[in-house]
Amino acid sequence: WKAATDTVEANGWTALLIAAQNGHADVVRLLLEWKASIDTVEADGFTSLMIAAQNGHADVVGLLLEWKARVDVSSAKGFTPLLLAAQNGHRDVVRLLLEWKAAINTVEANGFTSLMLAAQNGHADVVRLLLEWKARIHAASAKGSTALMLAASNGHRDVVRLLLEWKAATDTVETNGWTALMFAAQNGHADVVRLLLEWKAAIDTVEAYGWTALMLAVRNGHTDVVRLLLENKAAVNVKTPNGPTALLLAALFGRLNSVELLVDRGALVDLADSDGFTPLMAAAQKGHLEVLRLLLEHDATVDAKSQAGDTALHDAARTGQIDVIRLLLEHGADVNVGGNNNCSPLLIAAGFGNVEIIELLLGQEASIDAQDNDGDTALHEAVYKGQFAAARTLMEHGADVNVTNAIEWTPLMAAAQRGHVDIATLLVEKDAAVDVRENAGRTALSLAAESSNT
Repeated sequence: WKAATDTVEANGWTALLIAAQNGHADVVRLLLEWKASIDTVEADGFTSLMIAAQNGHADVVGLLLEWKARVDVSSAKGFTPLLLAAQNGHRDVVRLLLEWKAAINTVEANGFTSLMLAAQNGHADVVRLLLEWKARIHAASAKGSTALMLAASNGHRDVVRLLLEWKAATDTVETNGWTALMFAAQNGHADVVRLLLEWKAAIDTVEAYGWTALMLAVRNGHTDVVRLLLENKAAVNVKTPNGPTALLLAALFGRLNSVELLVDRGALVDLADSDGFTPLMAAAQKGHLEVLRLLLEHDATVDAKSQAGDTALHDAARTGQIDVIRLLLEHGADVNVGGNNNCSPLLIAAGFGNVEIIELLLGQEASIDAQDNDGDTALHEAVYKGQFAAARTLMEHGADVNVTNAIEWTPLMAAAQRGHVDIATLLVEKDAAVDVRENAGRTALSLAAESSNT
């Protein structure tokens, strides 16, 4: 009969495993009396005790323990009955296992203890019980996470308070330098942030990449957490090694409320990152119009240049933000400012073929034939990129069709070499010179022939 009791189904389950899963204590007892193998495992290495513990069947757990089931048996991923019971919040099972001498600080494959799993899932009653049984409150996972960090990250305020009352260290850091406060701030758990601050958690700790709790809250749009951190004197002008401040992040992600809070608390509106990228540039690039307006109202420098030489106007032209361009011009942005390689905003807009922006810039007296450091004009750039509509618009506004760049190329030569027949035709119609030679002696026709664009 023993062989019959241990028959394995196609999925690897025996009758004892099934009975344990469903909490049928009377069936479990009967099977044990008929000599069912108590420590048989299914495909993931779970025994009947583990399955009963996971599902909170205290009577089955007690019965299996009385029949000498191995209390600290572990699965393929290192889970013991105690770990499973704690993870799922089964307090009575946890107590029973502890009374049967289950190892309280055993860890699963990722280094999580029973206390960590209970804290992570918000099981305050299990956390309290484990602490009463001397679970290690400062045990850390393979990545350095503690029970306090896990509870804070998941917003379990009652568990956080309990751990703090049991003297959990507030400022322990995991392998990337994150504290419990950072986890709570990133995930927007304002009540947990407030509690940690009441317990004197360090507010300006920086993690491995230089981020603070304030930066994390700003990036993820948690305005209530940002406000709370600022009310508790979080440093507003801290920069990461790469330079972003909380204000730059707020501008980049369009967090208008956070921008307002930060500037009201003294954030420097022109403080740039290591590339010279300012909050105004970030807002312009991403098209965050109201953020841009607020920064300008707080005297952000409209023509500040990045390390590459670009201004907010260049960034807006590059990303096609016409409303941003209009607002920048209203606030005195230099329409002809030279950027990277001395490119004007008009030249950039031409390269991207944005006719609306071209019209707007020309209407604000943009120099139509301004040249970059290579001698190229907006018309050259439109031709290079095959932007027919942009090229036509520039010609309609009087762009010089015979202007030459540093290597004596005309727009017609560029069109011929690139094979843009439609633009070449338009240039000829606009009286572009066809026989002029560049500095190597080639004409537009010879350039077309060399490129097989005949």
